[in-house]
Amino acid sequence: MDNLRRMFDPGTIALIGASDKEGAPGKAILCNLLACRERKVFLVNPARTAIGARPCYGSVAEIPAHIDLAVVATPAPTVPGVVEACGRAGVDGIIIISAGFREVGAEGRKLEEEILRIKRQYPLRILGPNCLGVIRGPMPAFAPPVSGAPPNRGRSPFSPRATPSARSSSTGASAPISVSACWTPLVLPSTLILGI
Repeated sequence: MDNLRRMFDPGTIALIGASDKEGAPGKAILCNLLACRERKVFLVNPARTAIGARPCYGSVAEIPAHIDLAVVATPAPTVPGVVEACGRAGVDGIIIISAGFREVGAEGRKLEEEILRIKRQYPLRILGPNCLGVIRGPMPAFAPPVSGAPPNRGRSPFSPRATPSARSSSTGASAPISVSACWTPLVLPSTLILGI
């Protein structure tokens, strides 16, 4: 249960697939994570040495700290390898934002099955693939901002007694829901591997 607690209240987060390219999921997620200043964020992108003033690591294994949560925003075919690397590095939990799995057909389903096979070798918790992330008030969430709403200093726009939910894929980020950059709806992904 400790790794589950660290996953949903992480002190350290690795964004795998970090980017500064306009329109890239890795950029939207990075902006959101940086708006939540209570957590240490590490960037992973083997094609970059830095994004802005922040260093980029080639893999999660190179990060000089234990990672509570990895947020994965890389192309679907790369995700099994990323999950393997996270397992070897002792990461507690993974949220897979990436799309392109069972929702696209047999090839995507095979990738999902490979993720599950790898997950069973490690004490990992996984949410996803093909999801936006989570919200648990009163704390910031770890997902792309929705509708480009501005940050709200880490406060939830929702009552702590009510958590909105939506079933969506990562392409649902354009849904017309106005929330702060630090808060998003709880997304129930098409596949929930969490805790298996």
